[in-house]
Amino acid sequence: MLYLFAPVDGHWIVKKDRLMDFRSYYQAAKRTMNSTLSREMQLCTAALGICGEVGEAIAAINSSIDAPNRTVINELGDVCWYITWCMDLFAIDMLHALVPIPQEDVEVYGLAAQLADIVKKIACHQHPITATHKSTIVDILSRLHAWIGEAATWEQASIYDVYTANIDKLNQRFSTDQGFNSAESISRVDTVAIERLTS
Repeated sequence: MLYLFAPVDGHWIVKKDRLMDFRSYYQAAKRTMNSTLSREMQLCTAALGICGEVGEAIAAINSSIDAPNRTVINELGDVCWYITWCMDLFAIDMLHALVPIPQEDVEVYGLAAQLADIVKKIACHQHPITATHKSTIVDILSRLHAWIGEAATWEQASIYDVYTANIDKLNQRFSTDQGFNSAESISRVDTVAIERLTS
């Protein structure tokens, strides 16, 4: 099912009955995670995914000046998806709501790099996961999630729009009950889930 959103009077209006909340998003996102990989490979994939998608999201944001950009919502959704994968791997139940939101691109990049460095030590150097590691990871993911929510508002959307659009895209890409599979990941038979009304 494709959810469509249209900017009306400066707000994205959902054309379905409700928006997806984070708990529902988290459960739906887990279906499309590649659990066949080793834990170490999953950790590296999730951390690298955040680094790469943050860069793509920032590039899309910086190119979105005059009008809401559906590409931004999709890229923010990809960052969010990798955040949930990290949460699952580190058994993080919830993120902090009241955290400083990064205001500059370099701060967002810095958070992604900090996460990658921690994962490198755990997955590649075989360091044990400490309470400090987990606390830092929760803080990083919380701040990135808060940034996604704020960035969505720049596109006249909300974090809930980001959740819904991302899951709809993934449901189209991975259409079978098994969730993730390499063939569908490569072919990417999916469409953009955010549309703008055009005159």
